[in-house]
Amino acid sequence: MERWLDAFVPKPNEAIPGVPDWEFATIKVPTLVIRGGEDDYDHPKRTSLEVHALIKGSRLIEPPWPEDAWERAVSRPPTKDGAACSIRGCWRHPRCWTSSTNPDRGRAR
Repeated sequence: MERWLDAFVPKPNEAIPGVPDWEFATIKVPTLVIRGGEDDYDHPKRTSLEVHALIKGSRLIEPPWPEDAWERAVSRPPTKDGAACSIRGCWRHPRCWTSSTNPDRGRAR
């Protein structure tokens, strides 16, 4: 349990708990960093900005899903065929992109 605690408790000089900042400088492949959510406690915007700054030549992009994709996914009942609308699948699902369920559709960010 102590190893887990050591790895997952945030520390100075670790943008991501358990990964020392210096290790990001060793990444030598093209890297795409997707911006974290404005109100996401698990994947905060600040972390994605820090990681982007630590990986030389990385590219930071806006997420391709709506800012509230998680809230939509967990609040939506399963589809008629019984499939749940998950966080990974919801933003790709046509039902999630209709103007009645997604007022942000087509709106520039």
